[in-house]
Amino acid sequence: MFKFLTTTAIVAVGVAAIPVAAIAQAQAPRVAFDIKASDTATALNQFARQAGRHVSFPYDAVAHRRAAGLRGRFTRGEALRRLIAGQGLTIAEETASLIALKATPVEPPQTAIETAATETAATEAAAGQDIVVLGQGQSRQVQTVSAKAMAKLTGGSSPLRSLGRLPGVNFDSSDAHGTYEAATQISIRGFLTDQMGFTLDGVPLGNMQYRNNNGLSINRALLSENNGAATLSQGSGALGTASTSNIGGTVDFTSIDPTDKLGIDVEQSYGSANS
Repeated sequence: MFKFLTTTAIVAVGVAAIPVAAIAQAQAPRVAFDIKASDTATALNQFARQAGRHVSFPYDAVAHRRAAGLRGRFTRGEALRRLIAGQGLTIAEETASLIALKATPVEPPQTAIETAATETAATEAAAGQDIVVLGQGQSRQVQTVSAKAMAKLTGGSSPLRSLGRLPGVNFDSSDAHGTYEAATQISIRGFLTDQMGFTLDGVPLGNMQYRNNNGLSINRALLSENNGAATLSQGSGALGTASTSNIGGTVDFTSIDPTDKLGIDVEQSYGSANS
């Protein structure tokens, strides 16, 4: 009789646990996504902006990939998994504010010719011949500050100030907003402003030094209220980056999409000389 009661209690607990898990999954918040078909890096940046999360991913793993569009209401996890399906990416870590992606090796199915070549190589190796395999690869650490995170800064602040919260980044300025170009400096793991590449929606901004002759400061190129997500790629620049000074990395600024309805965005800040 004792054994019968114990088994019954275990079964009852197991049956009761199933609806609780199902209810927790059903209560996951759904977010409206409208991501246009584009290259994978741009699509992930759109996801970060719309999901309100920081997203880091290996840029070189998606440099030549394209993602299909995504539109509808999904949970953040469901939307991200649909977006990275077939992209050679997987979720490495996920917190309340950051989603880190990592590359996964994707091996396409071999053709008949490739299969024959593999078998030939195996036969030659068995015969004691040396086989030389040449290859190349590179990796970069990519981090994105979403537009929602930038909106938490004081109104009128430079988007460069928002990058200061990222690891390895130090931002110094003589004014609270970070807009005085003559006394502003950003360093990323020892590299200074004139050793970085900066772009706005893919358009080169030069090295953004004060009075530079090869571009324009982000504070002059775009009103701070129109800033979208900013993506920092640490390490030497890739060939696809529109910059000649990105030995220390690249900062890609984006602007927000125009709305189809008339509206007004208001931001205000105040202070005093004695504060």
